[in-house]
Order: sequence, then C-alpha cells, then structure tokens
Amino acid sequence: MRVLWTCLLPLLLAGVGLMQVVAGSDCEPNEFCDRKNGSCYWKDEMACNGSSFSYGCSGKGCACCVTDPTVCIERNFCAKRNGTCIPKTQNCSGEVLLEGCQSDTCHCCVENPVDPDVECEPKDCANYNGTCFERGKAPCNGTIYSRGCKSVFCACCVPDTSICIAKPSCDGECRKVSEGCDGTVVEDACHGTDCQCCVEDDDGEGEDY
Repeated sequence: MRVLWTCLLPLLLAGVGLMQVVAGSDCEPNEFCDRKNGSCYWKDEMACNGSSFSYGCSGKGCACCVTDPTVCIERNFCAKRNGTCIPKTQNCSGEVLLEGCQSDTCHCCVENPVDPDVECEPKDCANYNGTCFERGKAPCNGTIYSRGCKSVFCACCVPDTSICIAKPSCDGECRKVSEGCDGTVVEDACHGTDCQCCVEDDDGEGEDY
C-alpha cells in the first residue's frame, strides 16, 4: 500500500498543479493592465489597495489592480475611443471626453479619435426614470448607471440621486449609508450617491440539524 501511495502522490500533485495553472489562466492581464503596471486579482477573494478596472484582465470576476496613486486610469468608453487619461495639469492636443477617467485629477485625451456610429438605446434605464446619453459627449446631472443602456459608449443618467442601483458585484441590497447595514458591506458595488451594498450575514436560521 505504501508503495502504491508513493507512486500515486507525484501524479496527484501534478494534477493539482495543472488545475491551479488552468484556474490562474482565467485571470490574466491584457495590454491595458500591463500599461499601468497592474496585476490581476479575483474581486470576490481579494481586495485592491489602489484603483481597479475590470477590462484590464480576462475572466469574469477578475480585475486589474493599480497601486500607484499617480497613475491615471481610463474608463472603458475612454479606452474604446482610443483615449488616454493624463493629469489635468497636462494639455491635451485632441478632444477631451467628459468623465472618462477614474480620478477627478485626470482627463481623457483623444488625439486619434475613434467615432463609431452610436445609438443609445435603453435596457432598464426607464425603470429608474433615466435617460440614455453618449458618454464623454454630454454631462449627466445625476447618477450615471453604466449598464442601463446598450453599447459601451452609452449610459443611463438618473436624475433622482436618492436611488441606489446595484452593480453586478453586489449580491445583496444597495441602500443609503445612513440606513446602516447589519451584515457585510461590499465596497464600490452600487451606483448612486452615499450608497452601499449590504449583504445580510447568514445566522444559520432555517438550517436542519
């Protein structure tokens, strides 16, 4: 039996290693993450001590984490239009897109514009009494709900800032911070002003023993 186990152990370890490589390959950086000297991580398993963006890595639930606070990071629609985020202290020789960067100290500069034919059609934008608009081209006096309209170049503008809208990373309920949370708060998982994602803790009620 000991001899059999000795023979099987290397095979089992090799299999585990192969599974880890396959799993890790689902969360790998692309050119956008590499440009920012970022690293990929699983959002439901780790936290990012810096700024993160999901389009920088492959794999659902994977994001690129950039720890350098001086690095300007493009929002998806800015990158898709061939834009680059630079500090506002630097002049832009092209078109500046509104709200195209994650930081307020940066702006999205498009020197070689990519101008696709954009038709902003709603998905569930009307459920929040919102209006679809072309991102970067017009301001939104309210909450920007990026998934409320079709096309990465469009978003839903919700004028009622008292509404909290859940992002895909929220498995609980989005509510105002003032309402409190008796469970776990998931950071940056809601659209809206002073909103937070609250996931109620499982206290074991209803379990069979």
